[in-house]
Amino acid sequence: MIYNSPVDNILKRLSVHEDVSFAFSERHGVPAVDFKLECQNIPHDVSVTTGISFRNCITGRKERFFFVFDAQRNTYCYRRIATGIRHVREDGVTIVSFPIDRFLKAEEEGEVFESVEQKKWPLYVPFTWKVLENGEVEAGAMKRCFYGHEFRLTIRYLLIIDHSAPITHFLAKWPKSGELAVQAEFFEPVWPQFKQVLLSMDRGEVSRETREKLTDVLGVYYHQWPFQEKKLLELQEVALRFGFYRFMEGVGIGGDFLRVTASMRTADIGSERRKKSSENSRVIFNRKATWIVRRLPEITEPSTIFKAFDEQRERQLNVSFYRSKLRGKQFLSIGAVLVGLLDTSYDCSLHITLKIGGKSVVRVARRRLNHVQNTLGIPVFCAMEELSMEDGRGLEFEVKMLVREDVNDHLPGFYHEMPGMNDVMLRMEGKGIAVNKYYLGHHAEFFRTMFFNENFGEHKKEIIDLKSADYEETLQFLDALYHGTKVFEDSSYSKVLRKADEWICDNVVGIVEKAIINCANPTIEKERLASEFALPKLSEHLKELERIRNLPLEPPVIS
Repeated sequence: MIYNSPVDNILKRLSVHEDVSFAFSERHGVPAVDFKLECQNIPHDVSVTTGISFRNCITGRKERFFFVFDAQRNTYCYRRIATGIRHVREDGVTIVSFPIDRFLKAEEEGEVFESVEQKKWPLYVPFTWKVLENGEVEAGAMKRCFYGHEFRLTIRYLLIIDHSAPITHFLAKWPKSGELAVQAEFFEPVWPQFKQVLLSMDRGEVSRETREKLTDVLGVYYHQWPFQEKKLLELQEVALRFGFYRFMEGVGIGGDFLRVTASMRTADIGSERRKKSSENSRVIFNRKATWIVRRLPEITEPSTIFKAFDEQRERQLNVSFYRSKLRGKQFLSIGAVLVGLLDTSYDCSLHITLKIGGKSVVRVARRRLNHVQNTLGIPVFCAMEELSMEDGRGLEFEVKMLVREDVNDHLPGFYHEMPGMNDVMLRMEGKGIAVNKYYLGHHAEFFRTMFFNENFGEHKKEIIDLKSADYEETLQFLDALYHGTKVFEDSSYSKVLRKADEWICDNVVGIVEKAIINCANPTIEKERLASEFALPKLSEHLKELERIRNLPLEPPVIS
């Protein structure tokens, strides 16, 4: 890395310094390496115009860009500085190979990202590849790799501007942009109107203020500009106005509630990683926010997402607003995902208030979360027919978030209420659990018959006795059903599976099935469970393991 600028000494006096990093990524099906340059300690009243040059030392290919850093816009990314080709081996391991000539390539036209067999070149870099639920990638270099991407980075600080008023930021040329200022292939999969909006900016069809805000929208999503939450909410308003509904997905760490709960890796069996309980547990979040939801997506559309960050931005809470359809009726649903550095268990609570007309709808949810069991659901917040968004003002939610380490057991001894709108109580062993008829009846045939079949007297009752049910087992069953992710104790998973099978609840059966697949405990009789409960994914998983065991040994990889 070369520094060559007459203003270097000034920056050194200001303690400005750079951090360069590379990260594996996969967005829109493109395996890639991303470059990131971070300029630290820029004063709030200073901006730095910078020339950034890249050179591939093997191919000789060069790229040069100009960028203006300031205290908020202090990161510069070159997304997909190298792209790869994905191949799934016979043993199920995904390999991504990075040919040297794909490093620093100015455009991706004609590139392929999938291959039936692993391709090998005279110079290439292969990695094992695993995309996690939060969008991050785990990659491991293979032992037979001897090559690297050799490059030269030149940073020239050209001009320092000391200004009392904020400087206006407009689009410069960003990497792989072609005829536009920004790479279309990176944005169009999540923003179909992207080109139209960019052309409107170029033609001056939007105001100067709006153009600058749109530049910040693009910069947050592409360059990861670390704006504060208040600024992000302002930009989200602009993004929604121009059809960029998935803007918040690219902020910080990913993790949409519906995608996380649908993943195969969000259930397990075993003890939670917990620190010793304490009365003075460390608070991660203690936040009160007002969020204006101007778009409630249709059933098939992506969720509207809001995010809250801890002070170090090591952890964040992603809150999704979406619709659910239960027995022909639509409901507003809310789901939260805790992501980031989850090295213990956390006591997470949400207190959400929505004012509708002259009344307030208040819902409270609380759950113990960890690196696997990391979701908190309110599947039935209220009926959609109660809401009106026709006046354009949107829905104003007051959200209180509290996340603490060192959780204590918090379930009451003889009454429990599932989060959301409840209309019936299940009673067993002298204890009660409040639930929603529509939600429970939609997912479990046993309760559907009980709640909605007029031939059964229970359909009119507000309290229903379940004489054959165990209170703790029912709580575990409902916890999995309502929140979608689950770490089962060794002593309880089979009981929950048996109860889910008895009540004909495919959703919970599937969650326990995922937990059994992911569990490495050799004492669990997976073959017996697959046969007894007719678990198709587990059966297929066991067959695949047997097939892999019979394959010839592959070259070892670095973990």
